[in-house]
Formats: sequence, C-alpha cells, structure tokens
Amino acid sequence: MLTIAYMPFLLAGLLLIFNKRYWIGLAVATLGATLVLMANHPQIAYYFL
Repeated sequence: MLTIAYMPFLLAGLLLIFNKRYWIGLAVATLGATLVLMANHPQIAYYFL
C-alpha cells in the first residue's frame, strides 16, 4: 500500500520534468523514486515505470 501511495509523488516529478521545470522535477522525482523503492515492493514499482 505504501508503494502505491508514493506513486503520485513520483509521477508529479516526472510531469514537472516534461513541463521543462527540470531542477524541481528532478528533486521531486528523485525523492518519490526513493520512497517508492524504500517501501520494498519492487514488482509494483516495476509495473508503474
């Protein structure tokens, strides 16, 4: 459940990168990816990406 709960955070970072707000997007995406991977459910993270 935590992995799914952190996915919108990672998605927001990716959308910021695509909207040319690179630095804030990179920071948000990195933090979101770290949280998703630290939730320790790699299969759900794989399917999301």
